[in-house]
Formats: sequence, structure tokens, C-alpha cells
Amino acid sequence: MSKRSRRLEHYRGKKKSNEVWHHIIARSKGGLKKHWNIHKWEYEREKCWHRLFHTDLPSACIIRVQNWQDQNGNLDQNKMTRGDIDNFEMVFGHKNPGEAIKFIEENFLPAEIKFLEEKKEEKK
Repeated sequence: MSKRSRRLEHYRGKKKSNEVWHHIIARSKGGLKKHWNIHKWEYEREKCWHRLFHTDLPSACIIRVQNWQDQNGNLDQNKMTRGDIDNFEMVFGHKNPGEAIKFIEENFLPAEIKFLEEKKEEKK
């Protein structure tokens, strides 16, 4: 088995599905393996998320999407690369930036808030 195949098997939870566990707060940034920090996603969608946002916190992802909006709230494709446009469509479908931001706020931002609260408690 190749290194890539082993890695895919690991990310898929050692099962034959296309579902992966996306860490909302990346483990490289101190994100924990807790239920509130996991979002189950299709492998390709999760990969496109990371192409768009790398390991940014959800609040930074929201700012990036806001920067891609035109004055009417539509996606301004002149502010994006062709790859960014393709990845945006894979992650969010054909939603407008406002709907993408709402998705991040509802599904990922609570994990960032919880993460920051826990970090604050650790320092006390």
C-alpha cells in the first residue's frame, strides 16, 4: 500500500467511504480531537476547503469570503483565481458569499469560540 493510500485510509477512518473528519481548528494550531471540533465531510470537499482557507480559523475564512464579494453581495470572480472559484463551488456549491458566510458561522465559528474559551481558561 502506498503512502498516499495509507494516509487516505487514515483520514477516512479506516473504512471504505468518502467521508473524512475535518478538524475545524487544525490540529497544527492546537485544535483538539473533540466532537465540537470535528465536521464530517466528503474527502474532495474537505480538500477543496483547505485549498481555499489552508488552516485558517473560521473568523479568518469569513473575512476572506467577504473580500471576494462585490458591491451587490455576489462572488466577484475577478478577485479570485480560477482554482479558488472551482474550490469555492466544490465547498459551497453555487451559493453566494452571504450563504457561504452563514454556513461558516453556523457550522465552524462555534468551534472557534469554544476553542478560544478553553485556551483562555487554560491560562488562568
